Amino acid sequence: MKANSEYFYDPMRAFYDGGADYLTVEKHRLVVIAKHAYATLFKISCGDYGNCLIATKQIEQDMTDLTVFRRLFENAKEFPLDKNYIKYRYELDYDEQIKGLDKILLKYVEFLSSK
Repeated sequence: MKANSEYFYDPMRAFYDGGADYLTVEKHRLVVIAKHAYATLFKISCGDYGNCLIATKQIEQDMTDLTVFRRLFENAKEFPLDKNYIKYRYELDYDEQIKGLDKILLKYVEFLSSK
């Protein structure tokens, strides 16, 4: 299995942080990944995971970028696909957004996987 930003999806955290806040799985997962990744990067910057070779300034920049992504994910719309409002579509493409997160997070997946 190829490593990607979904490494940061934590089902337990997802349940407690907003299990039913969103209508689509895509929006829910992207918001949870961004929030959990941000919290993990904060812990890395505090040294909770031991010595990390990634510079503190880079971690801080990545945290800032994650905040931008989280806001984008939270503000994106979910549209009903039928008149009964049973099925919904998320306005952002999940796979494209994961690729954007990968540009930030893959280096941390490698670091955390080695722990």
